[in-house]
Amino acid sequence: MRTLFAICASLMFSSPGIAANITAKQNGDWTSALTWDLNRTPVNNDVVFIPVGISVRIVSSPYPKNDPAARPTLTLNILGTLDFSDPGNDKFYLDIGSVIQVYPEGKILTTNNNPEIIAIYNGSYDNTVWSGDPNIIRGPAIANSGSLGFLNMVLSQNHVIERTTLRAPKYNSTISSSLIFNSYTRALHFKPEQFLNNQEISISVFDLNGNLIFQNKLRATNQVLSLPVISTGIFIIQLKGDRGFILSKKIVIRR
Repeated sequence: MRTLFAICASLMFSSPGIAANITAKQNGDWTSALTWDLNRTPVNNDVVFIPVGISVRIVSSPYPKNDPAARPTLTLNILGTLDFSDPGNDKFYLDIGSVIQVYPEGKILTTNNNPEIIAIYNGSYDNTVWSGDPNIIRGPAIANSGSLGFLNMVLSQNHVIERTTLRAPKYNSTISSSLIFNSYTRALHFKPEQFLNNQEISISVFDLNGNLIFQNKLRATNQVLSLPVISTGIFIIQLKGDRGFILSKKIVIRR
């Protein structure tokens, strides 16, 4: 595989991050090691994948409500199902910096009238991004510690995510950045908002099973990149900043 290279000369690379990628390998409970390919449950700074066709159940409260420091910061990618339908008030509390990304095939659901909770700590208090209403959250949608619930992402006609809007946890404003991909030339154009300039941005490319195909880091300026040579199919490109910003895109490689 060729390494990712910059068309723009201003691109500066640094060493890749060390956070683990963990993928649900079968239907099961979040708290069961048997559910996950690493034979352990997700831990702090993991990039978590729930693939298409896989359902992971949240039962009770995997992480404590009253101790944010004891919770993990996770990047959760849902292409399958995150299921809160087990009887009881199931609560899912995450630490600051966590991002939950639901892709078009994915969903978060409950079948109960109980107030299910997904909350992400924002440094001062828990920001509740879902309370069981609506019963089903379908992708594309994204939430972080500053978002007002799950925010929809804009899809192009061929169902490729072109743009997302979210609230940055350390900025009192809503920001937008675009990530546009040409599936034939494999050119990737990232246009950040002004406040993102000079952030260190981690680029990761995954297949739909959660396997990491490529990872590296760059400094955020307007960039046009060429992806490494990979087989045809559907992939996910994820950009994550060092101040909580995240942007994901599902891409189709046609040749």
